[in-house]
Amino acid sequence: AALQRRNNTVEGNPSVGCVRLHGAVHGDERGAFREIARQLCEAFGLEFLRSASFEDNLRFLQKLMKDLSRAHKLVIFVLEDFEKFAHQTAKRQSVLYNILDFINTPGVQAALVGTTAVYSVIDSLEKRVLSRFSHRQIVLHTPPLRLRAEVASAAPDSTALAVLSDMLQLPSDGGATAAHDAYAAGWNGSLRAALDDAATTEQLNAHLMASPQSDANPTIAAGVLARLAMHVADQATGGTVHQWQLKEAIAALDPLQGTLVRQVAELSVLEAFMLAACHRICARSRSLVQDVNFAGVWEEFEKLQQLKPHPDHRPRPLAWRAFEALFDCRLLIWSNPRAARQSGLREFRPAQLQVPPQPLKRGITAHPMAPLFLRDWVENEAVVNNSLLLDDL
Repeated sequence: AALQRRNNTVEGNPSVGCVRLHGAVHGDERGAFREIARQLCEAFGLEFLRSASFEDNLRFLQKLMKDLSRAHKLVIFVLEDFEKFAHQTAKRQSVLYNILDFINTPGVQAALVGTTAVYSVIDSLEKRVLSRFSHRQIVLHTPPLRLRAEVASAAPDSTALAVLSDMLQLPSDGGATAAHDAYAAGWNGSLRAALDDAATTEQLNAHLMASPQSDANPTIAAGVLARLAMHVADQATGGTVHQWQLKEAIAALDPLQGTLVRQVAELSVLEAFMLAACHRICARSRSLVQDVNFAGVWEEFEKLQQLKPHPDHRPRPLAWRAFEALFDCRLLIWSNPRAARQSGLREFRPAQLQVPPQPLKRGITAHPMAPLFLRDWVENEAVVNNSLLLDDL
């Protein structure tokens, strides 16, 4: 969108066109190339033939890409949920193959951008697709909780709460009828009023800030909207949003955090110690990216052993196995996706904690086998002193 705004300065004669496809919707090659033809025709002011067959659309796109390049026009293909296009079937990957074939045609000015949350998606590509792929990868990690809190206080319009508000708003600028505009205006006004409530905002922010997953906001928005829909169907609401509706919707989202709590509570004692050590390192970190590695986690674990010898202390190889088990539970992820496939010096490779502080502490507290001093070790983020540990004896 930014490239289009910057380059399409002449009205009626755009220089950049953007085609957006979603893997869950456009995985079928016939539907995908029909949608590509439709979007390109809309972007460059051409007539779209709805009755065209798959072969017609394919020939049309091949000719159109060459014509656009001769006119010094650029096409950008954006494939969301890229892993669905890279599914291990020829039917799925034919979409990728044909698009990349267009792009690699001499003289064609085009680019493909894929977005995915699957690190190993490149490994799923067929050889014919892989040979046309540039292998340029940009990894965007989840911002640490501390940085998200700073952004929330400094720029409230860019917070997850503001994004959620945009997701739930209805368009009210020139609808089909005046009744639609009036309904949308009433809905949006009631939504803003409900979100302005301090208690509701704090409760909702706690859920949004606590979830490190990249797709948490859409999931929460869908849950809120579904909950509101049940109430809006009632004539008594009048098609507006109320604070009690939002609070009920937020309360229904507790299982999102409850899942993390249960995961932590079901870990082995040694795995819980490793997770607690990761938490303490992140809590003391002053950097924007809160990375941990096994070497630092083991050092933190050894400090506890020196202060208070305990029967749950295990040799370093067993601690490493417990640390690796946290990746299987998705409680830790490698900062560099390639680290999962590399064997050398893995103990020093950076990883990121995926459990917010509150679910982690609740999970440790609910752990049936966790020693009392482990709970104190998690709660007290400063260096544990001898007096604190000896009080547990």
